[in-house]
Amino acid sequence: MGAYINAVFLADTLSAAIMGNPIDTGLDGFRNYFLTTYKYKVGGDFEGTAKELFGLLRAQLSTDQRTLNTLASNILCSLEECGAIEFLPSVSGAAVLGEDVSNLLRAAWNNELSPTLLMPLLTAVLEERPDIEIWGAVYTAIGYPGSTTV
Repeated sequence: MGAYINAVFLADTLSAAIMGNPIDTGLDGFRNYFLTTYKYKVGGDFEGTAKELFGLLRAQLSTDQRTLNTLASNILCSLEECGAIEFLPSVSGAAVLGEDVSNLLRAAWNNELSPTLLMPLLTAVLEERPDIEIWGAVYTAIGYPGSTTV
């Protein structure tokens, strides 16, 4: 459960780049931002983790396009700093995935991305899923043909 992209594509094309360039703590800043910014929605005295807060807010966030685009912008900016982005293949025919992510980031800034595309990414990041699932969710948000949520 939780794979966001065709497993054959991941296994053959992405695994080495992802495993060789782990995200590690690269998304911790985003998780802290989410926790400090959104805990007021459940009460200012909330003491849980970003993952626990996301569990409480998931339904509300899943229909809020503006907030999801803002959160996606923050995630994508963090991912642009991760080494794997320079080794992962582009979907659009650009040299590397980083160029696709830059285009996705511009769309998020313009509030053009749908919740359907963004929730898998937000879920993978806030639930601290393995890197391969996070990058799979990025490919899903870009619209990689054959991407699936299983």
